[in-house]
Amino acid sequence: MNDRPRIQWLAALLWCANLAIGPSWAAAPDQAQIAAAPSHQRLVLCWYMVCYGSSVEFYKEEIELAQRHGIDGFLLDVGAWEGRYIESTDRIYEAARQLNSGFKLAMTPEYSVQPFTDKVREMVLKYHDHPNQLKVDGKVVLSGYGGAAMFPPVIEKLKDDGVNICLVPAVFLPRFVYNPSIETYADEFAKTPCLDGFMMFNADQLGNSISDNAAARRATLKLGKILGAGVMPAYNSANLQDYRGLSGYLAMWEGAINDGADWISIVIWNDYNEDSGLMPYRWPGGSERYNYDRDESFLTATAFASAWFKSGRQPAITQDQLFLT
Repeated sequence: MNDRPRIQWLAALLWCANLAIGPSWAAAPDQAQIAAAPSHQRLVLCWYMVCYGSSVEFYKEEIELAQRHGIDGFLLDVGAWEGRYIESTDRIYEAARQLNSGFKLAMTPEYSVQPFTDKVREMVLKYHDHPNQLKVDGKVVLSGYGGAAMFPPVIEKLKDDGVNICLVPAVFLPRFVYNPSIETYADEFAKTPCLDGFMMFNADQLGNSISDNAAARRATLKLGKILGAGVMPAYNSANLQDYRGLSGYLAMWEGAINDGADWISIVIWNDYNEDSGLMPYRWPGGSERYNYDRDESFLTATAFASAWFKSGRQPAITQDQLFLT
């Protein structure tokens, strides 16, 4: 008897089993509420650490790889605004311009950028009219890894410069806040009125990440704000998180899809130090993590989930694939 059909059936069964381990405990919001919410183009965005400098040609290869797997843009995470950070950001914007493929970019400063107001204003003014700059209704999208309260002075100065901002940073809640509620997220908008939404940066336990996305989505739906739901392929830093390989990663996606998220916020393309990388290449030679490695399994899952997120329908599986993690 030929075992090939049986093997193919087993592979498809295991793939579907991975998808089935989803956030069944997180009930989806009312579909009429989602339908009535402000409409935003569904985008899949991925955080990108700018501190590792590369050439324009290499950045072009990364952008092409990302786009082939359903990623629409990079959120350029900068920990400072000087030297190699500016040089690398220039090259990434230039790579996107040369490709002319519609790939989107947005500046995402960390709280470590100092003086914050002046430096963030400088970086936004540098790229605000670039053809690959991500915008919403003509407003320049500005994200960030820092408390929302840091941004109002920047917004005011940029308004004086004639640049309107769509502010969608990560959420920074006090450390004592565990399992935040819908009201917790809604309060962030009351405290910072210029806040246009959240770009969730999830590096937490699987269940917490899914429930945080769900609570934040309900808050943003009610207020007519944007939610970039956070998904993460892995996190192997000091506080190691077990996402059960592809099953946990896809469970985060499924939760975001059920919640009707506007965008997806993937954490992160190339964070070597905390091993949350989506990119399929090795840790730089000579560095301490000589065993750090990725193949394209997570990118394959990203392409599948991205198509599902954008269409609202789970894509047909046209080729059996078996992933062991």
